[in-house]
Amino acid sequence: MIVEINIITGFLGSGKTSVVRHLLDGTWPMGRVGVLIREFVNIEYDIHWVENNKIDVAVLEGPPGICDTTIAEIRAMVDSGQFGRVILEVVDTSEAYEVARAIQAEPSFASRARLGKTVVVIDAPAFEHHMTHYPEQMRAQIAAGDLLILNKNDKLDKEQRTMVREEVERLNPDTKMVFSYMGQVLRPLVVDPLPSGQKPRLLAQLDTVDSLPRLPATIYRSYIICYDRVLFGHKLLNLPYPVARFKGVLRCWNRSWGLTGVPGQLDWDPSIAKGSTRIALIGLDLGRETEVIDALNDELRSQQPR
Repeated sequence: MIVEINIITGFLGSGKTSVVRHLLDGTWPMGRVGVLIREFVNIEYDIHWVENNKIDVAVLEGPPGICDTTIAEIRAMVDSGQFGRVILEVVDTSEAYEVARAIQAEPSFASRARLGKTVVVIDAPAFEHHMTHYPEQMRAQIAAGDLLILNKNDKLDKEQRTMVREEVERLNPDTKMVFSYMGQVLRPLVVDPLPSGQKPRLLAQLDTVDSLPRLPATIYRSYIICYDRVLFGHKLLNLPYPVARFKGVLRCWNRSWGLTGVPGQLDWDPSIAKGSTRIALIGLDLGRETEVIDALNDELRSQQPR
């Protein structure tokens, strides 16, 4: 049995797990599915979104780039003979390219597994922001996509949608592109095979992509309880140096909250989160991460009952 591998990639908070969730919702008639999720930080509630009795989910916790671990997990699923499809969700497109290289470089692996479509999930409202700060990674993502999902369509007006669509089409005019709300996409767009003779774009791009710089990232962790998440959110949006993206969990006095955002926009996730505060930060200059940690700790300490 040849195991089909679909890679779903996109920046932190773009909606990749939402896409996987909707992809696997309802009856799944195509055999057992293995899902691997590479998270900067294990946010726990994400895994419950995609689990059911025909789906096995594993979270690979930690920053992207630990490709040996990813390949080992994929190989274990392929070797088990239990899965007809493996879905790999990764933040860093460079990791997707490394997985493609590993499959191509190992004949015994390639005889049992093949790459299907690569799905790139783009946070459409943050598209211009990401193109400004991470143009190389953004272009590499778009070039790798057999399907480009422009997510969070509800946050754009007609003019903005036109601008994003035209810019993405300019960067990759030959691929399928759809706008999406909350990661919803028709299943056949992902799981149907590519046209006969057409290689996945990841493989087609391997000769032109040598190496991509990793996304700089750190994780803020704290056991200090938050008593005012609005004030903490304000601090997160006004850090001493710009952070390009953040996602994680904030432990408050009554519950833990999931959060995600970019500068100028913070979204609280209504899903149930668990555990202590842990927030992944993608920054422009992580040499100053101590200042960020101190600023967030100072905010939490200032809220403690006296």
